[in-house]
Amino acid sequence: MIVAHLPAGYIFARLTHARFAAAIGRYRLYVGCALAGALTPDLDLLYFYLIDGRSTHHHKYFPHFPIVWVLLIAAAASLLLGRRTRLTVAPYALVFAVSGFLHMLLDSVVGDIW
Repeated sequence: MIVAHLPAGYIFARLTHARFAAAIGRYRLYVGCALAGALTPDLDLLYFYLIDGRSTHHHKYFPHFPIVWVLLIAAAASLLLGRRTRLTVAPYALVFAVSGFLHMLLDSVVGDIW
């Protein structure tokens, strides 16, 4: 999880930072949002181990549905395109959502994603 997902989120944030530099107040927060997004789909592991008793593979829970992340990307992109003020949360939301979708792409290489 940490070996692939965190670097993917970090690399994505580094590559896209220049594009949003004017709208981003704090670089560390931007990278932090990318790292959080890259790990968020695996928060379902808490449910998997503590409640479900490992009876259902955690890739079958909704945080591992790509449509969830596509909808979050669409919502963040619409915020970014429709922004009225210079400072906004849209770049942070977008980097979070895209990093979560990168998580889905990486998981699809080694496992099933619905």
